[in-house]
Amino acid sequence: MTDHQMPRGADLGPTSQAGFAAFQQGVDPAPEQIDAQTYCFNTPAFEGGIVTSTFCYVLAGENGAAHLIDPGMNSDRGWQRLREALDLWGFTSVASVVVTHMHLDHVGMAERVRQEWGAPLIAGSTEWQTYLDTPTQAERNDRYDQWGVPVDRRPVMPPALAAGYTAGNMPLQHPESPPDRLVDDGAVLDLGRPVTVMLTPGHTDGGLTLRDDAHRLIVVGDEVLPNIHTGLGLDYDPLGDPVGDYLDGAQRLADYDGYEVGPGHGFRFTQLGLRLRQTSTRHLRRSRELADALAKHPDDSVWQLAQRLSWGHGFDNLEGYFLNSALQQTAMHLTFVRSSRAQRWLDSTQL
Repeated sequence: MTDHQMPRGADLGPTSQAGFAAFQQGVDPAPEQIDAQTYCFNTPAFEGGIVTSTFCYVLAGENGAAHLIDPGMNSDRGWQRLREALDLWGFTSVASVVVTHMHLDHVGMAERVRQEWGAPLIAGSTEWQTYLDTPTQAERNDRYDQWGVPVDRRPVMPPALAAGYTAGNMPLQHPESPPDRLVDDGAVLDLGRPVTVMLTPGHTDGGLTLRDDAHRLIVVGDEVLPNIHTGLGLDYDPLGDPVGDYLDGAQRLADYDGYEVGPGHGFRFTQLGLRLRQTSTRHLRRSRELADALAKHPDDSVWQLAQRLSWGHGFDNLEGYFLNSALQQTAMHLTFVRSSRAQRWLDSTQL
């Protein structure tokens, strides 16, 4: 079979043929045992979107208790899948629930699990603070002022998810009270075995990666995905540099090339270094495009620069969430291009 005939993603070294086949078919894989103490299953996410389900990883603890990583979005269907998976593998309780980041397709079920089993919720301290600082529409409008966005083109975003609910009748998706434990880079969690916390900002400001060296397993949330290039700066300190943070973090994660990678979506794989290079190259392409536009139009606002960049559906067709995302991307790449660490990346021919 030639490279052109290989299924998309096959070069990343999928670790489960059944899981990879399900990905190719566009369906959720069956619950699966990864090794003697590790399991995973999918919970439903956004219907009709790019991401339709989320991996939940289950680590075996003592006395029939499970440790959950990213239990997924809260829904009755997701709750049923969780209960069925735990029953399938003989777990009778949940000892803890860890979330890699605060997006509702990862954290949504955490509060329900906490209330059902009394399982402590563990999250990153930076991530939790960023979640508490979710901007209001008024704060977004202030930012649009700084970016030069015309008043009649300003995106109106859905109500802040910090209130705990999304539009419609979706159940509670965020914790009713703070996490029971906040952790930082280098913390070691007892999840039935030692698991090391790595702070990996980029997708969000305080996203966590969980590394199990004994089992050579690394759970990366949305920091590295096999099927799409992870979005950057989705929830971030306005003064932060998500592009630079991601590129620096990718170099750190590359040390674990060959570990089995447990992403939030897609399929499990081993070629972590390759996927990091692919994703970093994609983001640097956007940075270079912005750098070229800025060199020709140094006095342009974020709004003007955004119109000079390439967008899949055309800039004039963007509105609401997607227009806000395009403006955020432009602003964050502008921050990176103007930063002291940008030049070595922009000049680099190798990753």
